[in-house]
Amino acid sequence: MEQLIEGVLRRYRGPGDIDENELEEVSNSIENFLEYSRRKDRPPIERAVEIGRLLRNIGAPVEGYKLMMADAEYYREIGDTRLYWNRLYFAQAFMALGYPTERMEKKLNEYINVLRRNKKYVYFLPLFLNVKGNILHIYREKYEEAEEVYKEALETIQTFDESFYSEFTMRDYHWSLRLIVNNYVDMLLKIERNQEQEKKLDFLRGLLEEEEKELPYINLLSLINKAEIEISRKNLEVAERYLKEAVIKMDRELERFFLPAVNRLYGQIWSIKGDIDKAVEYTIDSFGNSAYYGNSLTETESLEAILNIFRRLSDEVQGEDRFEFFKKRGLIDAFLNILSYKDWVLGAEHSADVAQFSRLISEHLNFSKETKKSIGFAAMLHDVGKIMIPWYTLNKPAPPDEIDWDLIQAHVYEGYRIVKKLGFDREAEWVLEHHERCDGSGYPFGKKNPSLESQVIAISDTFDAAISHGRRYRLPKTAEEVLEEIEADNGKFYPEVIEALRKALPSM
Repeated sequence: MEQLIEGVLRRYRGPGDIDENELEEVSNSIENFLEYSRRKDRPPIERAVEIGRLLRNIGAPVEGYKLMMADAEYYREIGDTRLYWNRLYFAQAFMALGYPTERMEKKLNEYINVLRRNKKYVYFLPLFLNVKGNILHIYREKYEEAEEVYKEALETIQTFDESFYSEFTMRDYHWSLRLIVNNYVDMLLKIERNQEQEKKLDFLRGLLEEEEKELPYINLLSLINKAEIEISRKNLEVAERYLKEAVIKMDRELERFFLPAVNRLYGQIWSIKGDIDKAVEYTIDSFGNSAYYGNSLTETESLEAILNIFRRLSDEVQGEDRFEFFKKRGLIDAFLNILSYKDWVLGAEHSADVAQFSRLISEHLNFSKETKKSIGFAAMLHDVGKIMIPWYTLNKPAPPDEIDWDLIQAHVYEGYRIVKKLGFDREAEWVLEHHERCDGSGYPFGKKNPSLESQVIAISDTFDAAISHGRRYRLPKTAEEVLEEIEADNGKFYPEVIEALRKALPSM
């Protein structure tokens, strides 16, 4: 089984290498292997971690998480507690490269609390704390909490004997230490620092300057962070030297992790230099690099850089002009291109259709001209949060499990966060509510009184998804069939919205 799955996964460097016609074969191989990994009567999977990395590489890090959790359970059952914690760590690491849901984060916190109390296995604690710090500062933007977590991780690992740590955890001590330091630095670079934090940054940089060992990934990460420190202090020539050195040292395998970061930092440099067109170009390239390799963690960082640039630019304009401003600057097209790349089932065409249907339906409701325009804009970006969900989760033909549903449902919150960061507060609320239903059967909150505007987008989304030829799991229906089904689903949508859909139907 191991050789079979490895043979399939090694064909591809990333999701961009997988043809749509090959997806079913890839998915069947993955699902069969995951089912095998959960069997109690199987032999040890000798290359489980390497297979997890291959899953990560093709944009299926959550499947890597599932594999590692199954392998951890296997070792727990046979009483090998050290390998149990080793596999649990890799599960958390893969989770952080995918998309950490609240359910997953809660489990991580439980493991950390156990390790804090367990002196025998406390050597794994810094690794788990490092993952938690990543989640807090990259995905949750809780920087004060992240700082405390990184501080605990660093202080804890520095008390350990290097050789014993490496042997016990099966993780190189210097690799682990410098990974924590680099992530700590990255967190400090995302906040407005006081004098004490500037001193802390200098101290951590000193740790990065220590003699380099044969740790290519960590050494490149250090170069990236040193470049970002110099950018934060406006030493752009020094930063560019670090970035050029990083590009020289970046081999084909490490490119997946660091090319997005290099382009993101060049975007920051050009932004400081005042060349906004180049800043936008590099930053959008960074996001495209991340999406190609299916790395949600770097996608999140690249997205944040895009939002920061456009948020600053949007200060130049007022009111309704902002809609056109973002279109002209290429942000909307960039989002839709990435969305089309990430979501093969519906993608960008669906977003454009939902925007068009929402505008037509709005014409038959008592909205102001400004609100109609806002609804169209929010509808265009209603699924933008999917760009943060792992590619494989969005596209796999296999039925979604509980973890998959958590991930898929998270797209409404991510969409809300993106649109709100662009300065569109009410539109963000409509994006957040576009899967709510008036009978309380929707998500994420099960609201029974969602806004009328959000339900225009919701019914347009439902309508287009049902008539779309892109749906893999059922044949498209006629517009009249869909309308009849919506009317029969008594209570899911407001009556006036259903009536507006019926009136708009001839124009669709």
